[in-house]
Amino acid sequence: MKAGFVGLGRMGLRMVNRLVKEHGIVAYDINEQAVGEAEMSGAEPAITLNNLADKLPSPRVIWLMVPAGDPVESIINELVPKLNAGDTIIDGGNSYYKDSVRRAQRLSAVGVHYLDVGTSGGIEGAENGASLTVGGSAEAYNAAEPLLLSIARKGACLHVGPSGSGHYVKITH
Repeated sequence: MKAGFVGLGRMGLRMVNRLVKEHGIVAYDINEQAVGEAEMSGAEPAITLNNLADKLPSPRVIWLMVPAGDPVESIINELVPKLNAGDTIIDGGNSYYKDSVRRAQRLSAVGVHYLDVGTSGGIEGAENGASLTVGGSAEAYNAAEPLLLSIARKGACLHVGPSGSGHYVKITH
């Protein structure tokens, strides 16, 4: 599977290092040095979000690993004009579950899937396998499942329900 990955901080870069062993990854971050490090691990670099979207086959799967709030909104706003019906955005950060519900509704209106993924395990999980609680449609989950299973520890990836539930479950466990 070829997928996009946005956000190459402490968790994101380690997740990319894990993913490139099984998948083609196109990596983007505002920090060019981080993109260079991802490229050294085997990821294809992207110089902008538009460039990232252009390098991915349809249907696209793009994982966001950025701080909650405005950074997620900003990235989604920039990506939406480049996305097609059937594409999927995965928010693996710590977004508030009600924001995830709102984003999923907004993206659904243009045919784009949204998965909210509670990602637990910290840096050790990013390197060795995280625990994932995934909220969103079954269709979107199935499309992204190969990527999700590559990030998760064996037996630690669970589709927990509709949009918002992945982030909600993470904050309650």
